[in-house]
Amino acid sequence: TDIVGLAITGCFGGLAQVTLSEGLRILPPTVATPYEYTVLIWAALFGFIFWHDIPNVYTFIGAFIIVISGLFIFYRETYIGKHTHENEAFTNNGPC
Repeated sequence: TDIVGLAITGCFGGLAQVTLSEGLRILPPTVATPYEYTVLIWAALFGFIFWHDIPNVYTFIGAFIIVISGLFIFYRETYIGKHTHENEAFTNNGPC
């Protein structure tokens, strides 16, 4: 029965990877990446349901650092992207 559970887990993991790759192909990474952090929630939930694992304080601190870092990078890339496009438009359409 362990082999069946591992096979099912592998199939769902493979399906998740394919759908994630397809989502990143369709959407810009700056749009799709923040949703990737829901993996932390699902991992904690499944760990509790299947193995009765209760995350400790270090798990929450680590998840907080990961999420805040990712959101900062998302914000920074969005901000830099806007200003880069504005500067390119100005230099390409300048008076020279």
